[in-house]
Amino acid sequence: MTPASLTLSQADSPTSGSFTDFIHKFRWTLLGLEKVELGVRCLTESWANWILNLIHTCPTLKKVKSQASFDFNDGLLLEEGISLLRESHRRPGCTVILRGLRCTKPSGKCGEENEPRLDCNQRVEIQMIGPNVTEEERTLHHCPFTCHTCGLHNICHSGDSGL
Repeated sequence: MTPASLTLSQADSPTSGSFTDFIHKFRWTLLGLEKVELGVRCLTESWANWILNLIHTCPTLKKVKSQASFDFNDGLLLEEGISLLRESHRRPGCTVILRGLRCTKPSGKCGEENEPRLDCNQRVEIQMIGPNVTEEERTLHHCPFTCHTCGLHNICHSGDSGL
């Protein structure tokens, strides 16, 4: 039997009622759900709350992968979203993977309104497994194939761990 998975794509931050609406709409899909791939424009505190709600609502969920992107470019992983996920209780059996750009400035961090292509933004992958959090820089390199991560030809994301 194939594990149940769900792929969602949403550009804007969720509203307070959107998680409840989601649960009602997909309640039968959530039974036995093991993997969720979430495409967001920017990882905000609202999206981090949404991810936490999903983790605690679906006891069979083993992996949540969130890719911040917009118009085929990487989007921002805001510190408020990363911090909330890092500091909150996550189920030990559920891995959270965040991919996108993270601002490296010590203060005055980039926000939703900032251009993601600023020099201070570094492409990263953050993995949260139980209490452990790891962060790796991800770089782009040219290759002769279509990338399995984003579908673009001649560009691959090195360090991809896949799902």
